Amino acid sequence: MTGDNQGSHRADTWNGLANSVGSVLVRRDAFLDKPHGANTPALVVSGADDTILPTTMNRWIADRMPNAEAIEIEGAAHLVPVERP
Repeated sequence: MTGDNQGSHRADTWNGLANSVGSVLVRRDAFLDKPHGANTPALVVSGADDTILPTTMNRWIADRMPNAEAIEIEGAAHLVPVERP
């Protein structure tokens, strides 16, 4: 990318990241009311050391989904795929 396109791409990336973080940290309660409508199989994964979305919350989410299972990964916090690939 060159010129204006490069700056535009950075802005889009930053806006997407900011929106994602806001969804998880700021508007989390609105999301937590919705999983009960999901009928597809789901695996809700949490790190044993996660203080942002602890295992008790992930179990609560899984309990509201008809085809979900919650698991906890030892030795990981919030970024399970990075911390325990």
